[in-house]
Amino acid sequence: MRSFCYIVLLSCLPLTGWTRETDAFVQYSRSLNIPRTEEVLKLILVEDSLPAVLTRYGDALLLRRFFHEFSDKPELLFGNNDRSLIGYEQRGSELFILSRHRRDSLKNFSLLQIELTKDSLQRIQETHFNLAKKREVINKNPLFFHRSPHGAYLMICQQEAFKPGKKAVVNAYIQGEDTNMHFHLPLNFDGDDAQLLGASIDERGVLYFGAQTGIQLNSPFRKKHLIYSFDPFEKVMVEFDMSSSDFFTQEMLITTADSGVNIVSLYSADPLINEKSNGFSFVSTLPNGRNINTRFGGAFSPSALAVHNEFENETDGYVADLFINDVVRIGRTSYVVMEKRYHDQICTADPSTGIVQCTDQYHFNGISFENPAKPARSVTIKKRQLDYDQPGSYSGEVILPKDGFAWVFYNDHYKNDGTNAERIMNNASRSVMRFVRVDESGKLQSGKMSADRQADFAFTPKAGMAQNDRMAFYLQKDGDQYRIGKFDFSKLSALSQGFN
Repeated sequence: MRSFCYIVLLSCLPLTGWTRETDAFVQYSRSLNIPRTEEVLKLILVEDSLPAVLTRYGDALLLRRFFHEFSDKPELLFGNNDRSLIGYEQRGSELFILSRHRRDSLKNFSLLQIELTKDSLQRIQETHFNLAKKREVINKNPLFFHRSPHGAYLMICQQEAFKPGKKAVVNAYIQGEDTNMHFHLPLNFDGDDAQLLGASIDERGVLYFGAQTGIQLNSPFRKKHLIYSFDPFEKVMVEFDMSSSDFFTQEMLITTADSGVNIVSLYSADPLINEKSNGFSFVSTLPNGRNINTRFGGAFSPSALAVHNEFENETDGYVADLFINDVVRIGRTSYVVMEKRYHDQICTADPSTGIVQCTDQYHFNGISFENPAKPARSVTIKKRQLDYDQPGSYSGEVILPKDGFAWVFYNDHYKNDGTNAERIMNNASRSVMRFVRVDESGKLQSGKMSADRQADFAFTPKAGMAQNDRMAFYLQKDGDQYRIGKFDFSKLSALSQGFN
């Protein structure tokens, strides 16, 4: 059994060694080798300005620094043969790592708290706990681990394992700076007739979770989608029924803000159509989480239909393979972000042997910003990306809210002009990192992060981006070599004025 250890680095260099290439407003770190046996998870900032990357090797969580002379050697954040890694959340300079015990133990879970500084990793504390009242040997229900938008609270939530003749129970663990709370929240449905779909927490510590009921009957007419808010301090739980007799919910996303919650759903007017949607609903609550503030629903905007159905034979308002990504705040307006993603195959037959060989294709097309309150202000970025065999590191996008705008970053074919996407980005070495600025009225301004194509190092949206008050950081990859790019948002904003 390996126990946790922390490493104190003996020396530290300031964030030097940044270089500029042809891109006047972008600076790059030196490159770092990360072997392919490690999965690159996320780019983070240490002490709000020093970039590092979290990687995973089996059930070990590692930290690789790009600002230290010994950064080619990973530092062990978590690694224990008796536990399986579930997830992590960052709150300022602290990292919280959730794991599950594999072997017999009085407690199911452990939450490890580590402080990250520029020259050390310091173990703060480790909490062992059960979510259920009694230790559950087997619970295959999904587990949700999230922090509030600014990190005031952490939440761990899971539906209790089914017990014959018992009602469904949602177990929750909430941690704040000065409080740890356990709750066992019964639902008025049998344990095998309800399913926990997701959970989140706001900056006030109010817990929100969504559930689907009526699953025993396997009928779309009997299913209900419910949202619950639970105030852990006043012990008040409120139920919202999101179901309607006019449409049938397909997918639901719950996002929290400083206070209150946003609930977005895709729906179909035909209960027998599951792979296509013909509208969405948007609901937000008041800050107390107990009352509805706004509620909108309707068809997709003309811009979304035009882009997502450009190569489809859809004329009835439906869109296939559309997924909800997020809810972003642009100025004072909430926009629902959606993307079209699908998987297909291209097959060829050998004329001499007749053997058919197929290649998997993964498509990432079009990013829609739908304005629920003012659909005329909705806008869709005509992005087209294609991966072969499996979804890769270069597809997708990152959206950063900044200064009243939403900034979208993704890899585009280097010959494309603006956001028209005449050519598909299917090769990172023939791509350019594009940015698109979306304002509150739904207007777009677009440009390229470099004058030349990314012939070697290319942007990896899969790792996300990090930002502080002034700077933004992103990860680039060339085989096993990685480096960090950083830029000043004010310079990018000034540059964007010259683009359409």
